[in-house]
Amino acid sequence: MPQNSGQTHTRQSKIGRNLDQKLNFGVRLEVQTCTSWKAPIIWEGMFNPTLFDDTHKKDRSSVALTVFAVGRYLEAYLNTFLTSAETFFMLGLPVTYYVFTDQPEMVPNIKLRPWRRVKVIAVEKHSRWQDISMMRMKTISETIKTDIRYHSQYVFCFDVDQEFKGRFGSEALG
Repeated sequence: MPQNSGQTHTRQSKIGRNLDQKLNFGVRLEVQTCTSWKAPIIWEGMFNPTLFDDTHKKDRSSVALTVFAVGRYLEAYLNTFLTSAETFFMLGLPVTYYVFTDQPEMVPNIKLRPWRRVKVIAVEKHSRWQDISMMRMKTISETIKTDIRYHSQYVFCFDVDQEFKGRFGSEALG
């Protein structure tokens, strides 16, 4: 896929606008469904998952998911994170998991759905939280510039100690 251009961004914006028009904002009266700047806040029951999934499959949407598994976090959380993502995250869409770790050889080999892959990228371990935060943003930015932008239209960044418990689908793409 060529580098994303203004044309790709315009196409994605059009997809999002068309799908936003299909949202049922009145179905969830007990919660806020729209921000003050008119961006939708998506709640279960507001959207038709099949419509969103079919639209994004037709438009060949692809997703990058970045996660850092450094030090003890790799062994403690990465397998559960990846396994739960394979069960609930963007089912039916191509997903590349970018696993940033100081122990590439320890990344678990999990069974992936079709059109999905794990890309392991070695990083240094930092001890100060300030360095950790700054270097993570820098690493993600560099990976977007050198790799992700050529393959994926959407990028998500998650913490490795999260576990998917239910659908996290294409409705999050707009």
